[in-house]
Amino acid sequence: MTTSILRSSRLMMALAATIGLLAIGLIAGQGQAKAAWSVFCNPVNLPTYGSYCYGAPRTAYQLMGWGDQHSVCVSVDQATRRCSAGPGHGVYTPTFGPFLVNPLIVNNAKGSNTAHGIVYQP
Repeated sequence: MTTSILRSSRLMMALAATIGLLAIGLIAGQGQAKAAWSVFCNPVNLPTYGSYCYGAPRTAYQLMGWGDQHSVCVSVDQATRRCSAGPGHGVYTPTFGPFLVNPLIVNNAKGSNTAHGIVYQP
């Protein structure tokens, strides 16, 4: 019986300590997360393979894009490009920022393509 009471009181003390730490964390706060997104070249008609669209310069963490009829590629610079698997499939840039970029989306197939781009920003 004494062991059961002792075990229960230890459990209650651990629970009270956990609740206390959570309360302190809520009071101290970590601030609000600040994240945003904006569109670029959305929608834009890219008439043939290799045609492209640059968005306005901005600070970005990552780019995302897709094409309605065909694959597209997105890039934060000419050296780093990632291409989607096909129409309607999204693709993300392989690098993470923050960096200042002119977001780029490129038609990756023969034929007209309606492209869409998103910039994830700080």
